[in-house]
Amino acid sequence: MKPVKKDSNVVDNPCDIRVTTKTKSSLEDIWISKISRWTDRKWIFDGKAPGASSNTVTCIWDFELPDGSTLFDPQHSVLLNEARHFFWGIFFDRQDGRRIKTTSAGHRFYALRRLLKWMVQNNYISFGELDSRGSERFCDWLVESYTVPNVDELDDAESCGLDNFEIENTIEDDSSDIDDEKNAACSEGETGNEENLDNSDEITEGRINTALQIWRTLWEQRHSMMKFELGSLQQIPFNGHAVYKVARGLAIKVSMRVPALPDAVAIPLMNAANCFITTYSDDLIKLVHLVRSVRENGSENGQSVNSQNIMLRSIFSGSGFSIKDDSLRRLHEKYRLGVEFSVSELRRLVDDLVAACSISSQSDTGMRIGELTSTLAGRDEKTGLPSCILVRPSKSGLLDLYYIKATLSKMRAEPVKEEWLLAAKPHDINELPDAVRAIIVLQDLLAPFRSMASAEVAKYLFVTFRAPVGFPLSGETVTGPSNRLIRSGQKNFASQYVDWSSIELTEETRPYILTKGLCIRPQQWRKTYAQYVFQVDKRMLPGIARQFKHLSLAVTEGAYVGTSASLVQDVAEFNRNLTTDFFLSNIRGTHAKQEGRLAKLMAEYKTELSRIIDGLNVQDARLAVDTWCRNRDMKIFFHGYGKCIPAIAPTKAECHKRAQTIHWANKEPNYSKREPSVCTGCQLFLADNENVDYWTTRYVENMSIYFEAQALGRGSEYRVAKARADQAKIYLSTLNIELPLVEANDAR
Repeated sequence: MKPVKKDSNVVDNPCDIRVTTKTKSSLEDIWISKISRWTDRKWIFDGKAPGASSNTVTCIWDFELPDGSTLFDPQHSVLLNEARHFFWGIFFDRQDGRRIKTTSAGHRFYALRRLLKWMVQNNYISFGELDSRGSERFCDWLVESYTVPNVDELDDAESCGLDNFEIENTIEDDSSDIDDEKNAACSEGETGNEENLDNSDEITEGRINTALQIWRTLWEQRHSMMKFELGSLQQIPFNGHAVYKVARGLAIKVSMRVPALPDAVAIPLMNAANCFITTYSDDLIKLVHLVRSVRENGSENGQSVNSQNIMLRSIFSGSGFSIKDDSLRRLHEKYRLGVEFSVSELRRLVDDLVAACSISSQSDTGMRIGELTSTLAGRDEKTGLPSCILVRPSKSGLLDLYYIKATLSKMRAEPVKEEWLLAAKPHDINELPDAVRAIIVLQDLLAPFRSMASAEVAKYLFVTFRAPVGFPLSGETVTGPSNRLIRSGQKNFASQYVDWSSIELTEETRPYILTKGLCIRPQQWRKTYAQYVFQVDKRMLPGIARQFKHLSLAVTEGAYVGTSASLVQDVAEFNRNLTTDFFLSNIRGTHAKQEGRLAKLMAEYKTELSRIIDGLNVQDARLAVDTWCRNRDMKIFFHGYGKCIPAIAPTKAECHKRAQTIHWANKEPNYSKREPSVCTGCQLFLADNENVDYWTTRYVENMSIYFEAQALGRGSEYRVAKARADQAKIYLSTLNIELPLVEANDAR
């Protein structure tokens, strides 16, 4: 499509002549769509984007810049002219010959708008001043903007016509370079790795990709810009690296730097969620079941939906309402509902209750949204609890520990079933913890709609509704879990039910107060959980790693606990103490059972190490070992399957040998090559009782696979599984752990 003058006689394609002029008077006659002229402050494109509420896409050029001006001020006239030609060229003068739909204009304009704001903020007055170094500076700024909650970011999204500011899934082949197209599937899989990019609760590679692609498009459109003697990108951006690779690296940086929620924000939000659940869940569950009963009876009796709604309004407002005493009055007073309590208002409260339950359960576990929404529905007849919850006594028997079963996908080749600690309570107290109560509410609240849905949808604890208002009339409109809806639900709940006026305005709380919680990212609950637990007890760092299913304690330390400046020193001190304890217990011979080549190395040099504490009392001996470790920068690195200390003999680290990064100054593992098959053959690795769970699971899983293959007469094809099981057996036997019984029937 090409911009056209209004008097064009072309009917099928009303935008079919090129812009061939640069004079303002001529440009005023150019139409970029059936609605908008070239010089308009708003460009309105025809066509409805999937899921959008409008039949058009609006791009507003008259937005505020960081210096308080707009692009229509004289000092930005050059930039405005270049930006308009560039944006028009994306759709109507594409240099690579591809046709781009204008329905994507909203997301593309959002990316361009962000670039223009950055340019003004950094004193660029033309695209011709941009180069590869500029693209690197933009990347640094992008990481910072995604890390710090940003009020302007929300305003930009709204003004670009993005109904829901969740645009992680906007990686589009039509704006990718050759390498990006080739690796698109790989990129998306490694970014979200749960359901899809749209359903990830993190600042994903796809979302960052969208912001970076505008640079790539600028480079591709440079010849189109030069035709009009306009400034264009001078060098290929990102030093020629593929956009998806750059986005992947930035996504890692962002994930490590996203902050935990401030206590002044997290505590009121958690309190509001738990208060809402406690006060209104029973009423809302009964109302939902009532609505479903009226719908079913009405359908059987041939009543129209309108007649059913009239009946429900009558029940809600009249004497027919007999749920809980004064429950409707409380709902009206608390949430200022309309004069007549309608089905639409009930739906809104149900959405709020689901959001409250997700806040309660996520904040109490640190689970990712994708993990939380993978939980399955059902009721355990023995315990009366949802079937996704297991109850076990603590080692002392004084506590009841509640675990939630869900699916772990991230950083795993295939999804695996896992358990997370959901809550705990004293054994002799009957009241259930808040997080357990939240799961029970979800089980009961959404039960009527699961019964309508297909078996594939009904198996999930979280089900959603295709329509934004009212309740489903048929099973086809009941859909599976939507992490996007959970995200937006949490933000809406925070906006409505937290008293933001009561929160002290500080630099830390400012973005949350100004947006009334709309800048909250559910990913922040994960770091909030980790940092709270660590602050309570620094010895819980390995426990946090197990809760988060991290294969290495270094991930927990670096990306979650270590992101708080106030905790970095505590983390380092904690690790040094663990390292000191390790050496001291090996010198004294008080350590637990160990297996691995490092254990043999420690035994071999025990006599020499003993000289460090020879003749010293307990306190002085510990101080001497601590000093010895600090002077040599000894640090113990934890993995789910064992631990290592590369600083003992840096050139002996097997992971560095595999990566060809051997150097005498290496003090930590090469994370890219570290895995069980590599580590178990390393001279600097050992496993002890802390790693029993991993080796037990490894033994059972691999023996089960081998037994099943053997039963099918294909045992020789699964020798690797047998070898892994045998290796796990050696570790368990050395650690004096009784081998679990595994039979061929168990494998099936």
